[in-house]
Amino acid sequence: SALVLSTSPFALFFSQRPLTMRKQLPIAVGILLAVSFLSLKLIYKGDSSLPDATLHNAVVIVEEHQHVLPHWAQAAHDSGKKGLTLIHIDGHSDMSLPEVTPPSHTLFPRPPFTRQTLLTGNDEFIIYSAYISLLDYVVWVVPDWANDHETWASTSQNIAYSTFTVEVGRLRDTNTFCACYSHMNHCDTGDDREQDDDDKVIQRSDCVLERKIPVEVYTASQWKLAEQPWLKSSDRTVILDIDEDFFAVEDTVGRIKSYGWDDEALLSVDRALAQFCVYSAEEEAELAQAITQVLSGNISPTDFVAWTRGSFFYCHHKSISKMYHEDELDIKSTDRDFVDVATRRDAWTTRATAFLAQVDGGLARLSVSSKDPPLARKQLLYGLLEVGFCSSADEATYPLQMLLCLGVDARHETPRHPFLPNNLVKFHTPTSSQLNTELALFEEMLQGMQLQGHVLLTTICRSIRDGYLPRRFVHEVEQAIFNIVSEHTNTYKHVLDARPTW
Repeated sequence: SALVLSTSPFALFFSQRPLTMRKQLPIAVGILLAVSFLSLKLIYKGDSSLPDATLHNAVVIVEEHQHVLPHWAQAAHDSGKKGLTLIHIDGHSDMSLPEVTPPSHTLFPRPPFTRQTLLTGNDEFIIYSAYISLLDYVVWVVPDWANDHETWASTSQNIAYSTFTVEVGRLRDTNTFCACYSHMNHCDTGDDREQDDDDKVIQRSDCVLERKIPVEVYTASQWKLAEQPWLKSSDRTVILDIDEDFFAVEDTVGRIKSYGWDDEALLSVDRALAQFCVYSAEEEAELAQAITQVLSGNISPTDFVAWTRGSFFYCHHKSISKMYHEDELDIKSTDRDFVDVATRRDAWTTRATAFLAQVDGGLARLSVSSKDPPLARKQLLYGLLEVGFCSSADEATYPLQMLLCLGVDARHETPRHPFLPNNLVKFHTPTSSQLNTELALFEEMLQGMQLQGHVLLTTICRSIRDGYLPRRFVHEVEQAIFNIVSEHTNTYKHVLDARPTW
């Protein structure tokens, strides 16, 4: 039987929520329901590895930050402009050294530009872009709430303003990236094995350096104090890159545990989810919505298990994450296109039933000791739906496993503590007033940079899958960024290379 997905997956759930939780209804409805992009006239590119061929003056939304790289390269190639200035507005530097093998030369690559040919890790794409001559200058704007955290970029304890240069090349006689920083007395490599020995320090003489890139770092409130030589150039060409976690970063594990979930229950639900795989961003959104519908009571468990579309979510062995091994999940190592429909349908029936049982078992066990078990169950379910369901963020391409949307850094291969917050990240959950202040400062900064006529491409990263930006913030933050960027740059269309709805 077909499964019809309604447009109000939380209607039943919210009608039964206690008064104290109903106060959160406007936020929850706006965020947890599918975000409509029709009014923004978005061009949906799906999970296409090949970017739009006419990206000039576009705003591109991506799910994972490294996915901007093919779009940057395509826009530079189409415009004939290289050596661009990057304005990187982000709560994190994303200037780690790539762990991939460096290209054979520093010349700009030839098309096609795909995620496979320009493969980097999530925080490695800026250094890689500089190495291939795409970028000549980097400006990193740090949110004020993080100005005392990533102190590597400054010689002081406050990032308010600093400058340095990065020289990038190869570690001598190896195929490993190497970088030397003007404000540090040693160099780094893209291979952790080279630095496993605490006594071993990479010296400048150990590297063959080929590219030199100036970097400016300043907080949003201090942008006027920056030297900004790039701003004074009349022929400057800019890539504007914005990570939505500039405005909020949350401990997702702590958030869901605050609703009463523990490691045991989270692990059982996460493992059951991992038996479903998606082969595109559209499938990811479709499956997440179906799961949301059945857990919120808008469709019956019987209809969910009997959903004929379920047979599409068949796992391929390449999608298995490091945490949940193939033998534990009994996932077939065959591509779904070569598996008959009956086999896939049977697999869906078995796995969908097991998933619902794991969720129900977790809700029952965690709520039974409460003074008000029905209320506790509703709160637990609310926390689960708020965190949501998404594909794994630690793999390069589809197919991907579905998991709880706790973030790539949340899972640990330790039985005692399988889920832990990322202790390398500073968390910031703004109030409504604080968020409005930060957005106003963001707009003031963009307006002051006088970017009209100079922006080649704007890229926006959601940072939801990796567990940084809370899903309940995405609609408000993304809509505000769109409005501000459209007002103060020369953008005229939007391209969605990400999950269609959140």
